[in-house]
Amino acid sequence: CHKLEKDLKERSVAASVITVKMKSTDFSLRQRSVSRPIPVYSAKDLYSLSSSLLQNEGHLKLRLLGLRASSLQVTC
Repeated sequence: CHKLEKDLKERSVAASVITVKMKSTDFSLRQRSVSRPIPVYSAKDLYSLSSSLLQNEGHLKLRLLGLRASSLQVTC
């Protein structure tokens, strides 16, 4: 979350959509997204949103976990 926050701040953008991509140990792929009316960029907000998406998935054995920001909007 901190690296994504740094990247968003460097580009002066915030994200309206946060996506968590999960690859399990059997190589199956899952993707969950959340849309926000107010764009976010802080690590705290990114962590909170991604954590809530993961909690809905239950217990998973993950091989790889990714976080993506999209629907970017310029910040002042």
